Amino acid sequence: MKKENYLGVDVCAIDMEKALSEIDVIIKNRKPSFLVAINPEKIMKAQKDEKLKELINSADLQIPDGIGIVYASKFKKGDIKKRVTGIDLMQNICDMSAKKGYKVFLLGAKPG
Repeated sequence: MKKENYLGVDVCAIDMEKALSEIDVIIKNRKPSFLVAINPEKIMKAQKDEKLKELINSADLQIPDGIGIVYASKFKKGDIKKRVTGIDLMQNICDMSAKKGYKVFLLGAKPG
């Protein structure tokens, strides 16, 4: 998969359809994995936190969540054309899971 790099942080050149396809393959292969939704704020935080940068870059997918990523890609004449927002991706993963009989497990959050 093609990736673009912004200040040392990888971002997949991926749209919603391709992201769901990649996630479907990961699920079918039962491969432990994780993805990160990337926006400019995370890229800036990664400049001060090398462990965060390493974590982001080790993810199976780095999803282009922020519009600033799309603009930066356009400026660089890159291949990221649209945002893939984390919340929209999660909803689509749940929809896909319901259709294909996959289980969804949510971990974390606070009460309320």
